Amino acid sequence: MIFVSRQLIPRHFFALLTAALLASCGGSGGSQTAGIDGSGAPVASSNTNGTIDGFGSVIVNGVKYESDNAEVLINGQRATESELRVGYRVSVTGTTRNGKTSADKIEFIPSIVGEITALNPAAKTLVVLGKTIQVTNNTLFDAAIKPASLAGLTLGQRVLVSGAVAADGSINASRIELSSSESLQLTGQIANLTGTSFNLSGTSVDYSGAQLINLEGNRFINGARVTVIGVMNNNQLQASLVIGLNKTLSRDLDSADIEGFITRFASATDFDVDGISATTTNQTRFENGTRSDLRLGAKVEVEGTVNSNGALVASDVEFEQDSNNKINGTVTAINLSSSIGNNNGIISGLLEVDGIAISTNKQTRYEDKQLDVRRFNLASLNLGDLVEVTGYSTADGFIATKIERRDVDDDGDEGREFEGVISGIGADYFILFGRKIYTTADTQITGGDGEPLTPTAFYLIALNQQIEVRGNTINGEFYASQIELEDEDLGDDD
Repeated sequence: MIFVSRQLIPRHFFALLTAALLASCGGSGGSQTAGIDGSGAPVASSNTNGTIDGFGSVIVNGVKYESDNAEVLINGQRATESELRVGYRVSVTGTTRNGKTSADKIEFIPSIVGEITALNPAAKTLVVLGKTIQVTNNTLFDAAIKPASLAGLTLGQRVLVSGAVAADGSINASRIELSSSESLQLTGQIANLTGTSFNLSGTSVDYSGAQLINLEGNRFINGARVTVIGVMNNNQLQASLVIGLNKTLSRDLDSADIEGFITRFASATDFDVDGISATTTNQTRFENGTRSDLRLGAKVEVEGTVNSNGALVASDVEFEQDSNNKINGTVTAINLSSSIGNNNGIISGLLEVDGIAISTNKQTRYEDKQLDVRRFNLASLNLGDLVEVTGYSTADGFIATKIERRDVDDDGDEGREFEGVISGIGADYFILFGRKIYTTADTQITGGDGEPLTPTAFYLIALNQQIEVRGNTINGEFYASQIELEDEDLGDDD
């Protein structure tokens, strides 16, 4: 273990560490061998479909893959690991030997590349090539986008988006970056297939001059899921490349791990995750939910084995927590431990941001926008660093899902930022993440409908509300300059 001086860390921080240590002993969270490792088998094969959380070598769904000898493909073409980014959704084929997992192949295909035709900051969405892109607290914006939010984007900009496809066909963005490519890229299911054209998500595609990849045999049919790369000409996408997206698992795999939305649901024993067939049994373990929570549109991570029909038989199902917490502030304490749970070298531990204790785990996502450190993780942080942390609350405290180190310039004139649920109120303050946030006569407050609120009206409804707060620290106390309630009836929605 590596410790920062105990004097820098308050007493409650160590209580949270103890809880994290105990909690880490169970749960699914990305076991890469599904019971194979340690069983005597010399080699176990696996496939993981999910989002890159960090590098060193490549970390996907909380599993560290040694990638020195991996074949890297982007849009079916050979590439290098240096071209991959945190937040890219990838498919990793790997093998485990003596407890060490290595990537044999890493494949990345962008979800969409095109020009922004609509922006809706209130709904946190943008539209590209007719597709709705949903932005969340876990969405990473490339460093070239300033500020790192929807506010940094404009109509007509060309962007590359990677993310999970939801049940309604929208894309839940895990990463958005600017694109200089002259080509457009669109993913969807083939419809109205002819000898020269088909429709894709409402767009007409001419594939007469295109190279077809992974579409041999009877794979090139209506309903097949493909990505198309080309240029727009007279409202028709002239394809240069059409790539079939194989949504079946090899029966030779010893284990598989799929993270994404449930895109088809017939029953708990017959559903699809990110288009991949899955089923549960009486032995399936559930985390953050139960079997009855399986439904169309739920976001889950499913781990297990592959049966003779190519379906994923779940040993573990973890429901993704909504990342409603956000803190923009400076690091005031760090406590590192690489031995929490079976992390296989992934550094976890605790940090404190502006006095607020936050725990991390092996699925916490990291990106460095200050120094562009590629193998950036909790150990890369220093006291005083400016960070943005998003995550969720449990009985054990604030759990980080994403940590970004940011430039001071990124903080702008808005000061610090918090987002979460108010847990207590006083005469002129409320409590967020255990910290008092004071209001003054100058604090601007708006309700969930966007209308202004007086401080008196705010405090009458504030308890248990989800809010966004901006402000500054003065003499050790935080004063809010702006408060926005996301939904005044939040407590009644559950």
